[in-house]
Amino acid sequence: MTQFSVEKQDIDSLLAAILKAHGYDFRHYAQASLKRRVSDFLETTSFQSCHELQQALIEDRKQFRDFLLFMSLTTTELFKDPDFYTVLKQKVLPTLQTYPYIKIWLAGWATG
Repeated sequence: MTQFSVEKQDIDSLLAAILKAHGYDFRHYAQASLKRRVSDFLETTSFQSCHELQQALIEDRKQFRDFLLFMSLTTTELFKDPDFYTVLKQKVLPTLQTYPYIKIWLAGWATG
């Protein structure tokens, strides 16, 4: 169980500081996921608060890289969504088959 209580205002402040200092924008992540991941990160470090973490992330690039790796999702959720494949098979592929040639680009694919 997570020992750190991370409030929405703590997360908002942390994300604003990260955006300003490093240009990474996590503001569109799901709040529940952000809260869990920040709390989990705090548990794996010696930081005692979200504020202390925020200061370190602004001042220490190595600490920020570690945080960035921790926050980055490394699973390919696409393969865990059977509804996606149903819609793809029934609605998208029949339309695509009418084209003589298509290109598909997958941006941000976690596992390639």
